[in-house]
Order: sequence, then C-alpha cells, then structure tokens
Amino acid sequence: MKCLLAMLACCLGLLLPIDPAEARPGKTTASKVAKKMHKARAKQVAKASGKRKALSFGAPQTLVAEQQPQEAGESGLRGVASFYGKGFQGRKSASGERFDHRKMTAASNRFPLGTWLAVRRLDSDLCVVVKVNDRMHAKHRVRIIDLSRGAAERIKMISAGLALVRAVPLSGAPESDDETTCRAAFAPKQTAPETDKVAPPVELVIPPETVIDELPPPKPVDEGKGAPFEAPWESRNPFSP
Repeated sequence: MKCLLAMLACCLGLLLPIDPAEARPGKTTASKVAKKMHKARAKQVAKASGKRKALSFGAPQTLVAEQQPQEAGESGLRGVASFYGKGFQGRKSASGERFDHRKMTAASNRFPLGTWLAVRRLDSDLCVVVKVNDRMHAKHRVRIIDLSRGAAERIKMISAGLALVRAVPLSGAPESDDETTCRAAFAPKQTAPETDKVAPPVELVIPPETVIDELPPPKPVDEGKGAPFEAPWESRNPFSP
C-alpha cells in the first residue's frame, strides 16, 4: 500500500508545481500532495464559476452598453436600465424610505430624489411609472436607472436583466401608474401654430358733408357813415403830445 502511495505521489509531483522548500527529503508526503491538489481544484472551480457568472450576465450587458446615454432634456434620458430585487428588501434607501421590491421605485444618479419618472422600453414600448428614492453605486456609469423588481416585471425585463429605456421626468405625482398615464408622457406635445399678430382694423368716422345751396346775401354798407380810412403811417404815436 505504501508503495502505491509513493508511486502516486511521484506521478502527481511531476504534474503539480511544488515549492522547493517542500521538496526536501521526507517532506513530500501523500497527504501534502492531496492537500495541494484540493487547493488547486478549488481555485479552478472558483475561476470557472466566475467565468460562467460573467458570461451569463455580461453577454446582454455588452450588447446594450454600446448605446451610450444621452444628455437629459425635454425628451428625457436614454440609456441602460437594470433592476435590483429581494436581496435589498427592507434596507434603508438614500431618501430614508425602506426598500420594497414590490413598489414602483427606482435608484438613479441622474435625477433628484423624489422625482417621478415615466420609463419606457425602446424595443417593446412597455412603460412604467416609478419614483426615484435611492442612489446607484458610483461605478455604474452606463446604466442610468435601477428599477425595483416590481417595476422590472411591468416592463418584462427580468429574464434579460438589462434593457434600453428612455426615462422622462413628470411634473408631479401621477394620479395613476398605469401604462396610459406613462405613455402620455412620451406623446408629442401639440403646440398651436404661431401666426403673425395683425392689429385690428381702425374704423374711421367721417362726418357727413355739409351742402350749401346758396350763399347768404352781403350786408349793406352805409356810404355816408363809413369809417374814415387811416393809413398805417399816419397812425398817431401814443407817446407824442
């Protein structure tokens, strides 16, 4: 039996790297080799499991992350959305509220706390109204919003994990959080066409014309009592004696 263990140890010693300090005579035993094999196997399993996790969640993220978010404006913010679920249940959010994965809430670093948002998927036109009550980690630069699990179920992104969305801030708390209210936020605003301002017409009032049929007769002048004619140069100086 000891011979078999020694042969096994020799074979494994050729395959596994052994520290020179441990390769001294009498130190390389079967138990140490088995322990080294166990550690190497554990590292391989951990590395393989990490790769599987990266592939399972990284594949859709690679496809979606190519679309960079746009700047906020009247038409909202366009970018990547994810969700966080039951693992954060009951934890205190940045706004002081306790997180409930069933409520229509979200975490975002792009909008103020307390903002109501209409979030719509760009590929399926599904829409949900959420309230921003938490902040995301600073490392999330591509993702613009993390939805609660309840909100993620509304727009059917649980299986995908990520989705391209557009988020539009609302003026206040909506009366209802149904899809009709949500889609109304994305409807194009109808503005009245601008017309040139024309001043109202001014009515000119023209008095009626006075028609004179005949002129009045001249007044008779009495020749004997006419006023004497006095030339202007003959006018008396009031200061003369």
